[in-house]
Amino acid sequence: MWRYTTALLALSLASGCASSSDVTPSVQTAESKVVETTESVVTSEHASIDRPTVLCEIKDQPAKVICKARDYASDSSLQWASNATTRWGNGPNWDFDLGEIPVPATVQISLEICAGSDCEIVRTDLDSGELATPVPQSSQAQPATSVQETVLSASDVAPPVLDRLPVGPFAPYDSASGRSGVLEFNWARFVRDKTMQPFISYGGQLPKRETLNSTLEFHVPSDTLVYAPMDGIVETIYWHDNEGLHQDWDDWGIMIKPLSDNRPPTDGAPAPFTWIVEIDHVVSLNCPRPRVWPDVCRLLPVIDGVELQVGMTVKEGQVLGYAGNLADYENTGLKGRTEISVQQTTDDWRINNGYCPLLFLAPGKQSEIEDEIRDYMVAYENWADDSGAYNEAEMVIPGCYYARAEYDNSSGGEWAEETWYKTLE
Repeated sequence: MWRYTTALLALSLASGCASSSDVTPSVQTAESKVVETTESVVTSEHASIDRPTVLCEIKDQPAKVICKARDYASDSSLQWASNATTRWGNGPNWDFDLGEIPVPATVQISLEICAGSDCEIVRTDLDSGELATPVPQSSQAQPATSVQETVLSASDVAPPVLDRLPVGPFAPYDSASGRSGVLEFNWARFVRDKTMQPFISYGGQLPKRETLNSTLEFHVPSDTLVYAPMDGIVETIYWHDNEGLHQDWDDWGIMIKPLSDNRPPTDGAPAPFTWIVEIDHVVSLNCPRPRVWPDVCRLLPVIDGVELQVGMTVKEGQVLGYAGNLADYENTGLKGRTEISVQQTTDDWRINNGYCPLLFLAPGKQSEIEDEIRDYMVAYENWADDSGAYNEAEMVIPGCYYARAEYDNSSGGEWAEETWYKTLE
């Protein structure tokens, strides 16, 4: 999912004020130890006895952040993240260009180093004030102008209407195949380790994390086809770069906006008040399934034989590709996943809104898909002998615990502050 703080600045989204609960996510796991570091203007290096160190610097022309890790155990896994890029990195070296998203005054970089279940996070800051994107001086809407249209407020842009979800159907359950629609009831994956489910609801608790899920997430066989959920325009295509170091990622994210928004696509941070339907974790139809790890297939998704491009029009029901990659170190056989989110930017690039995608289904489809998800949840709880797998009584609609969320990165941290609401108003 596109997190528009470390990944396009938190476009997991929403706004408003109803009965709500506040959630501030944490970047660390329960086992992680955090090493806070001091700030440096251009370069930053931190060392301590028997502890990993990091060295980061900003290079000019073009502006780029370059980092390296030192003094870590050779069998450790290393994962980088920053509030200044949508990308993640793995391994001892990492670099990314500044300017892909608005540049913060302080670039925050974190490196999570894990040896088995023992994890440690090393953080460092770089002063990027001279390169920082100006912060709006007023909370009033700032018009975004193109040769075609001027958008003055959120009400000027029509929200998306979904004719389907990217995968489906989700019912009925067939005991002979062990599937509920496209969702596979895999005992080794879902019951033995109890760390995930075939379907993770919007606003549901993410396994082993403190954050709530900002998407609808589906864990499916890797050859499951992923479809465009509506007619729209490709706003951005981005790559989850894992360089083959882990079985997750190394797949594409696709952001689609409604046809009614005729502003030119940005191929980056969308313009103010842009509605985005994001399909996260997609693999090209030209790539092998299941993935032959550690091979990386970077081929672009194709639609009717044509490579997907920014600005291309897609039609509801067109095949975007296969489900993306899901780590399967236990060899359960279930290796695919994809996600959908509905988001809207605001006139302040630090604040974005996210919504339950099911609330945007076309009237003729909403009740049909709600019934499928309800039937799936009942079937799964019976199959797993776990009546508490889904708390339907707390859901605002089958599959969504909340209607919306607001993501506010005004503090400039690596992760946005999240506020979740039960109603759209």
